Amino acid sequence: MKNLFKKIKEYKNKKRFFKWVAVSLKWRFRTFKRGFDIKSFFKGFICKRAVVCYIAALVIAAVSAGGFVFENHLSGYFDSEQKIIRRLKMPSGADTTPALRALKALGSSNRIQLTLKTDTENFVAPRGVGLERGSVNLMLTFKDGQTAEFSLKNSNHQTFISGQEDTFTLILPFGYTPFDIIDYTVSVIPDAKNKYPTWDCKWARAYFLLGQKPVLLAKESWSEFASFGSGDGRVTKSALEIVHDANPTFVNTRELYKSFKKLADAGLTDFTDTELKADTLDALGLNSAKTLSIDIETAGIDMQNTIFTYYTKGAELSENDSLDYDGLMLVDIEFFSELKEGGFKKTYTLDNLGTDDFELSTTSAFTLEMPEGMTVFDISSIRLYPQNPYDAWAPRLIRAYIKTDYQSVLELARITDTSLISNYSTPVFYKNLIDSGLDLELDAKFCISKYTRKELESKNSITFSGDIEKIYFELSSLFEKSQIFFERMLDIYKPSEVI
Repeated sequence: MKNLFKKIKEYKNKKRFFKWVAVSLKWRFRTFKRGFDIKSFFKGFICKRAVVCYIAALVIAAVSAGGFVFENHLSGYFDSEQKIIRRLKMPSGADTTPALRALKALGSSNRIQLTLKTDTENFVAPRGVGLERGSVNLMLTFKDGQTAEFSLKNSNHQTFISGQEDTFTLILPFGYTPFDIIDYTVSVIPDAKNKYPTWDCKWARAYFLLGQKPVLLAKESWSEFASFGSGDGRVTKSALEIVHDANPTFVNTRELYKSFKKLADAGLTDFTDTELKADTLDALGLNSAKTLSIDIETAGIDMQNTIFTYYTKGAELSENDSLDYDGLMLVDIEFFSELKEGGFKKTYTLDNLGTDDFELSTTSAFTLEMPEGMTVFDISSIRLYPQNPYDAWAPRLIRAYIKTDYQSVLELARITDTSLISNYSTPVFYKNLIDSGLDLELDAKFCISKYTRKELESKNSITFSGDIEKIYFELSSLFEKSQIFFERMLDIYKPSEVI
């Protein structure tokens, strides 16, 4: 036992204790698995107390490490989407500033995660892919020209060794958010003798949390691997390729964050304030925007033969005589802000009791009540899919809309059989055709026609102007209308106490 504690103290002083614990545990489990015998086990348990103390010491050390052994040393091998979410979530009670409150309302934080994978050594022709000296840094450049540099180190285990993934959670400087980053540069730093270390990086990923989902911000700009260091074919730094602008959710949320930040600056702490949103909808003549209306029209029998002939791609349908859908249709709606009951998504079932929906040449109408504290303008995505992917169905028209207070309809999204054929080469919902559902295009721009505007103004003895005119009659997407909604919400909230 004296030798055991001497070894523990020696490894701890060399900052290799936690690595030693992990390796020891791994060896113990492997030995246990290969040669387990129940009689020998209990005999050893009773007679060899030193072994028991040894294992107990390892367990206690692992627990006292606060999860470092498994969370940090082995994180590169067991990383997952849930682990990314856990690392990037806003800590409890940390939303003390307007910027942090606005980020938290969007399911985000002022943190990013960077994962770097070192290339795997070729032992037939070794070239030294790991980092043996020096260090690796990440420099972030913000849109105001300021920079922040992070040293990528982990005192609990050795980083940047052959084949290993190393993950770092970085807290951005005060006042900055992931929306402000315009450049990510990975570099190697010379040692005390001003010599650059050599290191081969296979790939790099930078993540950001949005609505409790990891969003890829940037990735490696090289094809096979990047050779860092000095000398021929090596570089001392390399900028990552920014990819977040290709993600519509990120782009739309970035614009919405500006409105959320203004509301937070004005003192708002609850972004799901029911009364405030109700007053805003009333001011815009959109009291019905607490519900979303969806109309679905199924293809007629005259289209059936054409569909079977040209668009099924030889797939064997379950019922070749009809494209009636005999099951339930489901809709997943995700919101920018967190729901009061938790989460960012709600699933609705499209089913009118006592009615056979989705039959040939029929139109079904559905009204979806938004969760408490939410309106249609809080929606970030809408996904529609059949509950039974083995039942064939062909819609002719799907549209989502809200009703105004002036007996008119403001359309938000539309899908037709023509657009399905254009995007999916088929209008048929069926396994191996359209089997995973589809997203309604909320980026599409809609407005009420000029002819309808004249009728509404004449009928209601009113001249539309201001925000109502923008939302109703200017060609814009749901996300652009949402920005107008939250700007109007700010105007209504201004008389409140300002901090």
